[in-house]
Amino acid sequence: AGLRFKNAVYRVRKAIGKEVILFEDNIYRFNRDLDYEEDAETFERMIELAQNSSEVKRRIHHFEAALKLYKGMYLPDVHQDWVLVRRARLRTRYLDSLLELARLYMEEKQYNLAAGVVDRAINEEHSYEEAYQLGMQIYDATDNPAGVQRLYDQCCNVIQTEWGREPGKNTRQLYETL
Repeated sequence: AGLRFKNAVYRVRKAIGKEVILFEDNIYRFNRDLDYEEDAETFERMIELAQNSSEVKRRIHHFEAALKLYKGMYLPDVHQDWVLVRRARLRTRYLDSLLELARLYMEEKQYNLAAGVVDRAINEEHSYEEAYQLGMQIYDATDNPAGVQRLYDQCCNVIQTEWGREPGKNTRQLYETL
């Protein structure tokens, strides 16, 4: 296995340059001093820019840019611990960013865009109660009680099927107030 790895490193260095893969203290590592771009790092940088901006339109722009970069599960065929941790973090940041963008769209009264983003969150994570809550608030803001009812029923069915329980207290209370 060690010989195959060294052969792979040799081929990578030959293809893209010796300086890309460094060997220091008996460890191979990527040379982060190079000028490079990784989608996952750019995704997280755009989220940071969105979260640190005070201007709503700029926040929307950065969240939109970040969400365009997310292409699904990070390194889906790799199952090492470091990948699993990063995969989970990126997915959580993606889901959180979807809801934050939907809230910003609501602030700007762009309800159709907000609803579309909530749908993306629900499609990514079917039992994401926070997304259902926000979706119900969007339907309520657009005076659509049938939409509120449909989304609440969908939430109840998914939570019952996946977790064997009813939606959480916050979801039920929100539904009752709407």
